[in-house]
Amino acid sequence: MIYPKTNKNYNFILNKICLTLNVKLYSKLKKRKKYSYYIIRIKYQNSIKLLIYYLNIYSLLSSKHLDFLCWNIVFYEILNKN
Repeated sequence: MIYPKTNKNYNFILNKICLTLNVKLYSKLKKRKKYSYYIIRIKYQNSIKLLIYYLNIYSLLSSKHLDFLCWNIVFYEILNKN
């Protein structure tokens, strides 16, 4: 939740992302491992389409990009009820 090099919280930038996608930012604490993290959960079609549009322009790197491509196909298959 804190960027180690600058010691600043990720909350500011993640809230901007959530605002753009019209979703809420959640934080979660893992009690057993004693660490916390943020979750951005997108469940509305318009928000998902915005994310897809963005990730088609600004690609993820490595296997994350391949995961996105598969996920994108599945999203549109579900949307088209195939």
